[in-house]
Amino acid sequence: ADYRLTRRLFAGARFDYVQPLAGGDAVWAVVPHLTWWQSEWMYLRGEWQHESLPAAGGRDTSDRVLIQAVWAVGPHQHQHY
Repeated sequence: ADYRLTRRLFAGARFDYVQPLAGGDAVWAVVPHLTWWQSEWMYLRGEWQHESLPAAGGRDTSDRVLIQAVWAVGPHQHQHY
């Protein structure tokens, strides 16, 4: 899910849940993120991932912080007016 905070700033979140076909405990993750569109060709995104995995005698959790930069480089069509 994404929500537009301002013209160039978006906040969002993702929830993952996987139940194994053979049975057993599920794996799940929560991933909130914040995206800033610097221009129409580049954006920066920061996200935090919290994951819960089955482990012997309980559950194991892990946390990650990711920063992503995406930009368009190379030839592209000109705008038609």
